[in-house]
Amino acid sequence: RSGPTGTWAAAPWQRKSSALAAAPVVVREVRTVEVWEVQRRYTLFHTEWCAPFLPHDSLKQWRWVRLEGGDDYSVHPWIVGTQEECAEADEPLIALPTGWFQVKDAEGNTGWHVAVAPGESDEDGWQYAIDLYVTASLYSSNPALCHCRRRMWRCTIARQVNLHGPRAPWPMLKVAQPMRSEGDRGDAPGVELPTAAEAHEADEAEAETEAEAEVKPDEKAKAETPAAIAPEASAAATATAGVGAEAS
Repeated sequence: RSGPTGTWAAAPWQRKSSALAAAPVVVREVRTVEVWEVQRRYTLFHTEWCAPFLPHDSLKQWRWVRLEGGDDYSVHPWIVGTQEECAEADEPLIALPTGWFQVKDAEGNTGWHVAVAPGESDEDGWQYAIDLYVTASLYSSNPALCHCRRRMWRCTIARQVNLHGPRAPWPMLKVAQPMRSEGDRGDAPGVELPTAAEAHEADEAEAETEAEAEVKPDEKAKAETPAAIAPEASAAATATAGVGAEAS
């Protein structure tokens, strides 16, 4: 490597660190996406259920919704199609963002499937209540005297991520917790994948460590200058004193 005062060679550990920093580290980021299916029936005597239709149902009329911050239902941001199409669909009409694809979960399920939601539910995953509440304790597995029902659908998705390259942000802010990686980092199955923020902090910390450890050529020369020129300065001072003595 060339510097202002000449050519110097990087230490072996520095060359190894630079090679590791340049090498791509591709891992699989795996996440779980959840969506709620909500329905209502016209009267207690009806056995057919449909998408919510009352004015106060608001966005729940889309049938496929998510719990935004656990406070209220909202339309899932990845929904495709019109409200009428979603209301008639028997599975979530959701398109994955670019770069994401469906993978098999720990239970062997691939794609959208009914999941076990917190609280009581029947054999088909439905939870019943007199209205579409958020709190799980207000639901039961018995449809008697209930006008509304809901159940959770789940899908496991993944994308390939280069930890040393630019990373696109997760396209939805409020999601389920990230799952464990499926072993796409070399021969280490089940490696816990760091989040984008954690990986970025690790890269910055590594760069700062390398910058502190690396001794720059000009700084090295400045550090050696006092010791190197001290004898020459002493000799010059002695010669000057001798000339002054002869002149006198």
